[in-house]
Amino acid sequence: MANSEPVVVKHVEDVQWEEAGKKGLAYLPVRRDDIGADFFGLLRFDAFVNSGVHQHRDVAMSLMLSGGLTDRDGFVPPGSMGINFNGSTHDAIAYECSYMVSRLEGPVHYLPELEHSLHVGAERTAIVVDSPEQSPDLVLALADLPLQMTGLAGVGRKMIFDYACTPHDRRCVELQLLPGTKVPAHRLNGRVDWFVLSGDVGITAKGRTNFARTNAFVMMSPQAEVSFESRYGARLVAWADGPSESLEPGQPHDLYGFGSLHTSRRAHKSSRT
Repeated sequence: MANSEPVVVKHVEDVQWEEAGKKGLAYLPVRRDDIGADFFGLLRFDAFVNSGVHQHRDVAMSLMLSGGLTDRDGFVPPGSMGINFNGSTHDAIAYECSYMVSRLEGPVHYLPELEHSLHVGAERTAIVVDSPEQSPDLVLALADLPLQMTGLAGVGRKMIFDYACTPHDRRCVELQLLPGTKVPAHRLNGRVDWFVLSGDVGITAKGRTNFARTNAFVMMSPQAEVSFESRYGARLVAWADGPSESLEPGQPHDLYGFGSLHTSRRAHKSSRT
């Protein structure tokens, strides 16, 4: 994180877009680490613009907000999470202007002849596709995922991805908060990132409350002690690099689903072996 604050909130309108070295490709970084190849923010494709052939060397996740991307495996429509794995190789194109929230981890290999790179930590190298029969994408429509109760009053959760078949023990979930929901104080055992799709959330840490509304990015540091509430309800996508633990005795706390596995875990594993 860019500073020592336990919670940082950035709204889309407060961050500047940057060109990606090719006309029609741009990104809006709320966190960018070129050395660690870590990115959290928005990506934009203009109509009829392609990314160029590249290969992911770790997990990349993009929630399509509008438009859509097409690659050799098919189409990632709005409202879907596209997940790329280590070795995923493709050239994605947008046939209409497209926006997506992306959390990109690890380096990405680009062909040496390409002069641009949409991804941080890009490396120019020859690309070898070891398993050409494997799909480059796992596409999950958020609307089709089951909503489960968390044990916290007013908080529902959809498990999007449990990082099966990767080296990471992390979770990506959708949280739905009813109006008036209050989540008591808890400690984070890993970095947590949110993108607020709609509604409002007030996050309190060290006696200070940061307010996040629709189109806000929220970044919380490991070991941060936080609580939050929503006056009017909210829907958000969260990436958690570790579980949270309640700071109030007897309070259930499985906010990000580390006690459960994605229902398609085994099917997903078998499709990539």
